[in-house]
Amino acid sequence: MNSDMNFLADGIARAQNLTDEQKEAVKNKFNELNEESSTPEAPTRFPDPTKQINESIFRIQKNSSTIIKKYVIGSGANIVYCLSVIAIIYGISGIFEPIWEKRDTLFDKFMCTSAMALYEIALFAVISLLVILRKSIDDAVSLMIYVAMFIVGTGIGVDSISNDGKEVSLVAALAFMLLSGAKIFLMRQKLLFDFSRYLVAGTMIVLVWNFFMSPVMAFIISDDPAIKDILRNVWLGGWLVLLAGGVAMFAGAMATPSGESLGKDKDRQFLFSRGMAWLFSLVLFLGAVVHQTTVAYVFEFKYAAGDFIPVIILFALLQIELLRNYGKKAGVTEVLVSLVPLAAIGILVLNGKFLAGSLLGPAFFWNPAVLFLIAGASLAYVFWKNGDYNYIYLAVPYVLGAILTAGITVHVPADLNWKLFGALLTAAVLFSGIYFRSIILCVIGSTLLAIGVGVWNPSHEALTGIGFSFPSTVFLLWGVSMIIISMFFNDRFPAIVAFCAASVAMIASFAAAGSTAYVLISSAVFLGLAIAYMIRCGIIPVAVLLGIPVLHGIFLLLKEFNYWHYVILSFVLLGVGAVISVLSKPRKEKPAPEKADPAKPAQTSIFSKNLNVWEVLLFVFLFFVFVGMFMPPVNCSREKARRISCTSNLKQIGLAIRMYSQENKECFPPYDGARGLEMLRSGGYLENVRMYTCPSTTDTIPDNNEITDDNCSYGYRGGLNESTSIDTAVVWDKPHNHKKYGNVLFCDGHASGFAGTNWRENIK
Repeated sequence: MNSDMNFLADGIARAQNLTDEQKEAVKNKFNELNEESSTPEAPTRFPDPTKQINESIFRIQKNSSTIIKKYVIGSGANIVYCLSVIAIIYGISGIFEPIWEKRDTLFDKFMCTSAMALYEIALFAVISLLVILRKSIDDAVSLMIYVAMFIVGTGIGVDSISNDGKEVSLVAALAFMLLSGAKIFLMRQKLLFDFSRYLVAGTMIVLVWNFFMSPVMAFIISDDPAIKDILRNVWLGGWLVLLAGGVAMFAGAMATPSGESLGKDKDRQFLFSRGMAWLFSLVLFLGAVVHQTTVAYVFEFKYAAGDFIPVIILFALLQIELLRNYGKKAGVTEVLVSLVPLAAIGILVLNGKFLAGSLLGPAFFWNPAVLFLIAGASLAYVFWKNGDYNYIYLAVPYVLGAILTAGITVHVPADLNWKLFGALLTAAVLFSGIYFRSIILCVIGSTLLAIGVGVWNPSHEALTGIGFSFPSTVFLLWGVSMIIISMFFNDRFPAIVAFCAASVAMIASFAAAGSTAYVLISSAVFLGLAIAYMIRCGIIPVAVLLGIPVLHGIFLLLKEFNYWHYVILSFVLLGVGAVISVLSKPRKEKPAPEKADPAKPAQTSIFSKNLNVWEVLLFVFLFFVFVGMFMPPVNCSREKARRISCTSNLKQIGLAIRMYSQENKECFPPYDGARGLEMLRSGGYLENVRMYTCPSTTDTIPDNNEITDDNCSYGYRGGLNESTSIDTAVVWDKPHNHKKYGNVLFCDGHASGFAGTNWRENIK
């Protein structure tokens, strides 16, 4: 205590001896240190999503009342402006309603359109007056939005004129276009609104489309019905022009450095800021999108919700860039906005909301696969250009979506490329898991791989031929892949998962017990896995489980031996034993066991590297339980039930053939194979497609789909009739349906089953 007091007194005494300049320097240094200590920490690279959302909600709540007061109520005149807009819209719509569908009403439609154009000029005049006099600037914000809306309304009025007079509509479009272009010029040059060159270019492109789309289509249309078919392509071409305007705006946003718009708008009134220019341009663009639907209505051709997907993609990109212009770092908002086009395309594809079109015209850009690629490539480019490399991976689901929808018929979502999609998704997940050393991703990828191989037709047929079912295939592949992954991660991989995977793989390996060749091959594979796992991971219980199929293979091999083979085996085993004895090193005497440390628990888990007698007995017990679960009698009883169900199918087909013959002069369907059976289904004699597939196979026919030789399980002999011999076979099992067994339906309607490898002799 005394030392502290002495140090403080000494410091005060020294401070009193300083000059005024030295005291000022000490004071400044103290202030600098104080500012550094109060400076907030630098934001993390990946900000907390919850914190971002809460801050956004707080800002909206804080600014909403200010926005309402300034731009909705303003000086009170805004309410009057709003009532004025409502009044003219109500009046014009009331006038338009009775004359819209009529012909030869050019004068009335022209007068309504002109009234909207004059009102738009009046709105702009009020804006100019307020700006020149510097009065009620906030009121002019709402007037700017009304101007953009009525520019689009004037373009819709031109649509109505084009029905009655295409020359008049072209002249009117030219006049209205010049007036609108003059307004944009005055806004930028005289009223000093902050319209960049990109915004002006994009706005002018939108104006050209807004006024000239309908006159162009009016000149193309004629009485020729074939012309009607190309109108949609012309309409889609108009979409491309409109989107070009949006792309020009997007290019302007891309060219703006991060935070520049925020810095420029900070000390400006909103009317003269870049934000007002963006608001005007976006309202005009959105109005033009609505106008596009009006054009389709006027010229009477179909459009679909999928036609609006490019606009959704463009607006998502614009949203990301505008947020960056105003200084926002990439985060949760950008991720959510990036996924909006993905969700929109997926939902519309599954609901058939796209219209089929030629891939050689403008419709090419409205193909779902092309839209996926455009959206994904655009997002990847935006994030790469902005340096947000961690978000480029958002393009991956778009690439997968393009693969999924490539070459589909838009009206039949069942044509989606699920198999190719699943293969690439599996490869992507597995590659990501290995690259990022993620156990979860590797497990998911291996599971997808096992399921994919199980449903793949070539592998499924090959495995079915040796006795495998779909579940046993999936479990076997999954278990083996998990063991390989566990060896890759070694100590990081959970031992309990490896134990379960080895158990599943071992159980599934007994599904093909009837195939000696498979059992011998699988025994060698499992032996290699067991040795590799023991060397890499050293967990004995898992290695023992992997070695059980080897015992089964050895047992089957010994069954094939004759007595001389056993004699030869005895000499081989004797030689192996001698080699082991000679090469083995003498065992050292074990030191006396140390006293167990009470603080260190004994290893009693089954995953310890030393097995005791009880653990060995447990493994032997599990082995016999697993073998008992896959005893041949169980499989035989199941196959017997399938054979009975197959016989029932043939009897139902026989009844359908009888019904057909009664209505066709006692003749059976004339065509061989599935083509003849398809006549029964399409004719309504037996519409249940399950009757044409054997339950012992994996053949499936979707409801209400055509029967073909690829999906039908039965053969058929066409050209027979009621007079044919009763011993003549009509329908029979294909060779791969059952093992050494087949059902046959004869002309008199009875079905019989025949066992043996030569059962097909009964169908000749």
